[in-house]
Amino acid sequence: MDNQQLLLKNIKQIPYDYNEEKQELNKILGQARELNQIQAELASIIDIQDEEIQSINTNTEEVADLAVKANYHLESASGKKFKISPLMIGGAVGALFTLPVTLGTAATGAVVGYAAAAGGVLGAVAGKKLA
Repeated sequence: MDNQQLLLKNIKQIPYDYNEEKQELNKILGQARELNQIQAELASIIDIQDEEIQSINTNTEEVADLAVKANYHLESASGKKFKISPLMIGGAVGALFTLPVTLGTAATGAVVGYAAAAGGVLGAVAGKKLA
């Protein structure tokens, strides 16, 4: 016998189960479908989160704009606050300037009081204008 015939006689058949392979392939296909479904759900969740993040960014920008406007209004309001010290200083100086004039003319007490009050009002107005 020659070599080829000897080899042909000694061939061992390897059992091949087509159904088993088909089941494995179906199992792999099912797993791939599950993965595809999970990936689609994750993509949907990411889209929803992206919309929420965009909404948060929009709200943050609006809050920042409002904060800038509030700071502007606070700065303008702080310059307009009423200070009483210039009025008091101006009133005192105005009253002190009228006293020597009224006392030097030997005016009565009522005239001295009215003159001091008028000088105080004029001094307060001047103090507010200078402040």
